[in-house]
Amino acid sequence: MSGPQQYPGNDPQYGAPPNPAPQYPAPGSYPPPAQPGAGAYPPPGQYPQQPGAFPPPPPVDPYGQGGYGQPIYGGAGQPADAGIRLVARIIDSIIVYIPTFIISFAAGVGVYASNGSGVSVGLVIALSLVLAVAASAYYVLMEAKTGSTVGKKVLGLKVVGPAGGNPSISQAALRFLPLFLAGLVTGVLGILGFLVTLAVYIALGVTISQSPSKQGFHDRMAGGTQVVRTR
Repeated sequence: MSGPQQYPGNDPQYGAPPNPAPQYPAPGSYPPPAQPGAGAYPPPGQYPQQPGAFPPPPPVDPYGQGGYGQPIYGGAGQPADAGIRLVARIIDSIIVYIPTFIISFAAGVGVYASNGSGVSVGLVIALSLVLAVAASAYYVLMEAKTGSTVGKKVLGLKVVGPAGGNPSISQAALRFLPLFLAGLVTGVLGILGFLVTLAVYIALGVTISQSPSKQGFHDRMAGGTQVVRTR
């Protein structure tokens, strides 16, 4: 044989061969592949100095449930909702109003037995006032001294003053004033007064439920008291 066979494509005058060998880049010349999620946020500690260069991080949900709907409360220091506060009030009412009812009933029987004409209006008003003051003293003194009544202690609740700590005597008295007046009306008017008391409790429940901090209108009257969980 006289040498490699010559094709027209091998001759410079005919140009490049029909199927040239593929040319590959040198190792390391390719850029590194993109990482998943790259470009959304920079690595920690490498935020740019120019504001607006990257989108802001998502807002922190203060209620811990991934949205700004109804807050979920629980744990010490969190505001107590209307339901558990109502149960605490019922416990306190049993403690306070059963003895006062017994005293009122015994006084009425005694007056009726002594003069045969029943209980006078003046005596009813005076007795109702005394019993309302006694019931108020229970709530006001307990909340001012310890922050809790018996019902609140049982359910792990505590009244906090506007500046923290226990409310003052005046603040505790102001937050109980609507119930004091309702109880006084109930003692004088009977069933009609009971409807007034029911309306006050409904107003308390509605304002507590609608408040993000679970403060009823009586809490706002007292300057911003709040009932929180202790456990």
